[in-house]
Amino acid sequence: MLVMEKAVDSNSIGSRIKKLIEVLGLSQRKFAKELNISHATISEYIAGNIKPSPKVLKAIEQKFNVNPEWLREGKGEMFLPAIEEEEEIVVPLYPDVQVSAGFGVEPGEERKVYVKFSYEFARKFLKLTSPNGLELVPVIGNSMEPTIPSGVMAIIKLYEKEGIIYDGGIYVIRIGNEVFIKRIIRDPLKNRLLLKSDNPDYEPIVVEKEDLDRVHIIGRFITYIPPPI
Repeated sequence: MLVMEKAVDSNSIGSRIKKLIEVLGLSQRKFAKELNISHATISEYIAGNIKPSPKVLKAIEQKFNVNPEWLREGKGEMFLPAIEEEEEIVVPLYPDVQVSAGFGVEPGEERKVYVKFSYEFARKFLKLTSPNGLELVPVIGNSMEPTIPSGVMAIIKLYEKEGIIYDGGIYVIRIGNEVFIKRIIRDPLKNRLLLKSDNPDYEPIVVEKEDLDRVHIIGRFITYIPPPI
């Protein structure tokens, strides 16, 4: 008996994943291993039997520098442009919007200026490869020391560009009218969040279930720039 293969929609996410694998020169098995998922799951994506979750799509985009619009909607180029040696990274800085490594501060006026880094400095010292979704904000307070000293400029990756929260990651968070930089620890048993400081002198901030809608995740801490000497 002749078994007909299911036709793959050429405009589907599965077809674009298949094309990406071919362009990368990887086997489906190797591609799956790079994403820490099973080969069978990749096959199901390509066949159109299941759709990749937002977390998987984000992992593909970040791992292989894939253009999110192309992967999700079939628009634009397959890959985001790479930063060349002669180019600069330009990151917006909000000098009046301080984030508190302490007990919280009121956000200031959102005046924006731009800071330029040479590619060599960004790559070697800041470990950055792309300016997409990055912002700079000043940090005050010592609750995140020794990880983040007071007075530095924190580089954050906007949550809207990542779409996922890493448990234990450091985030800039707005709660009501106060802005913090803390580690986010999930407490699934009580359905609450613990905002933890790295400085043991500070107790965690507990956000109970009924207050979760007041929490706004601004972005994930990547690294910081020391203040000028």
